[in-house]
Amino acid sequence: MRRGFTILEMLITMAVVLIAVLLILGLAARAMMISTQSLTTIELADDLLKTAMELRKEIIKAGPRADQVFFDPDNPASISFWVNVPLAGENYNFQNYRYTIVFRRPNIELQIYQEVSKEWILEKTKILATDISTCTFFASPGTISFTIGKEKNSIERTYFMSIALPNLE
Repeated sequence: MRRGFTILEMLITMAVVLIAVLLILGLAARAMMISTQSLTTIELADDLLKTAMELRKEIIKAGPRADQVFFDPDNPASISFWVNVPLAGENYNFQNYRYTIVFRRPNIELQIYQEVSKEWILEKTKILATDISTCTFFASPGTISFTIGKEKNSIERTYFMSIALPNLE
C-alpha cells in the first residue's frame, strides 16, 4: 500500500483551492466596490441636502420681504430678489437691497447689493456651496425652484427643491 498523494492529486486539489480563493476574492472585491459606491452616493446625497437647505434658508430670508423676483430664463444659473427693508441705514429710512444667488462653477454665491444714489453697490458676498457641478433656478408665480448637482468618483447626483413664497404673484 502506498502512503501520501500523487502529484496529479495534489495539482487537482491546488487548482480547485485556487479557483475557490479567486472566486471568494472576486466577490469580496465586488462587495467592496459596491460599498464604496454606496458610501459615495450617500455622501453626495447628504452634501446636496445640506446645500439645498442653505439655499432654501437664504431664499426664505429674502423671500417673505421680496418686492420683486428677477429671473432670466436665458440665464438660469442666477436669481435675484429686490427687497425694501424698513428702518435700515443711518437715517432709519427704507433701504433697497438686491439679493442675488448665482452659480459660478464650482461655487454657489450669495451677493448682497445695496442701492445707493440709484446705483447698486456690492455690499457682501457669501459662498453658500462649493464643488457643485450643476445649478439651475426656475421661477413661477409664487414658487421658486432649483436643481443642484454634484459629482464625485464618476457618480453624479442631483437634487430638486421648490419653495412656495406666498407673497409672490
